[in-house]
Amino acid sequence: MAFSFGFGGDSGAAAAGSPFGAEPSPFGGGAAAATSQSGSGPATSPDHAEAECAPAPVESATLPEGQWRADAAAAPPAGWARSFCAVELPPWCPSATGAPLGAAVTDLASRGVPVLYAPDASAGGALPPGWAVSKGQYEGGLVQWECAGDAAAVIVGAAVAGSALSGPGGADEAGPKGLFAAGTAGAALGRAMATSRLTIVEVGCGTALPTAAALRLRALAPGSADQCTRAVLQDLNAPALSLKAGPSVAHAAELPQAGAAAAPAAPKEVRLLSGSWGAAMDDALADAAVAGCRDGGALVVVASETVYRAEAVAAHTASLLGLLERGRAAGMGPCVCVVAAKRFYFGSGLGGGTRAFAEAAEAWTPAGGGSRPVLWRALSVDDGKSNVRDVWVVSLSD
Repeated sequence: MAFSFGFGGDSGAAAAGSPFGAEPSPFGGGAAAATSQSGSGPATSPDHAEAECAPAPVESATLPEGQWRADAAAAPPAGWARSFCAVELPPWCPSATGAPLGAAVTDLASRGVPVLYAPDASAGGALPPGWAVSKGQYEGGLVQWECAGDAAAVIVGAAVAGSALSGPGGADEAGPKGLFAAGTAGAALGRAMATSRLTIVEVGCGTALPTAAALRLRALAPGSADQCTRAVLQDLNAPALSLKAGPSVAHAAELPQAGAAAAPAAPKEVRLLSGSWGAAMDDALADAAVAGCRDGGALVVVASETVYRAEAVAAHTASLLGLLERGRAAGMGPCVCVVAAKRFYFGSGLGGGTRAFAEAAEAWTPAGGGSRPVLWRALSVDDGKSNVRDVWVVSLSD
């Protein structure tokens, strides 16, 4: 069975055999011809320093609730594989043993989050035809970048802490003293993950592992049938969304818990947006985020390995935090952003990193004035083998 995500203004699914009726390639014409700056991961090919291509238009598709089970059960495309990524919780995460989320957290830590792997994500595998890494055309949307797992860990850990915020010990039971106190970014993320109405927006999503982990956690949580969870996934290349991110998220949310026969409650809607970053994409993301949640609900914006070019960090940061501001203006809250990346990126045409992001976030001024960003470095990973990785959580002050 072919995956059936259609692009081009929600016009419906494309021909069977591929979402676009042809071999998956970002340059093959139609909705697949996305050509601009990607946020899904740092380009490492010598070609990445070439001149920018013309920006790709924003294209969208909606995966309605009724389509979930069919797409989640579909076999991976030929040559692809489905694997499981375990979520390792941060050191500050309170114990989930005996907690409402205990069984769900155990499932994520032991079984993991199911993710589709493209040929270029396998050990030594070759890229499919047409998917050579090139700046402004394809920059890694099929690859599982390591910081995605860091973002997932922080989101799940904050959800566990958030479930404890309303307990008898309040913030003191939710983690180390001060991390989840009122007004902190940690408290904002914890409360957002604990709310019954949640929209997750993942920018430059690639495999969408953080979103898949969050949706699986909520789907397996007690009372999930009464929750409203929506996801908005954005990437440069439409095939990365339709062939990988969308099916991965669907399968993560629909896979029954180990030992259970019934599938968990599905999210209400998943929105897929392909195209370049810029004003048009900012508007499309904001519109998709607030649609159906104008009467409230939390907003979590996620970006993993998206700040790898120094010249783009300030504008990208403004776009991410601008989404929080626009969500709050629409009556959503808490509104919080999770950014995971390496502290520095090395190589021709690269730069940026989490330090540059934090500086840009501190300097950001909301268009409406008033609120200021509240930052928390939720995780730092220094294994002595690779670049230091950080996860920053940003909320807006009251």
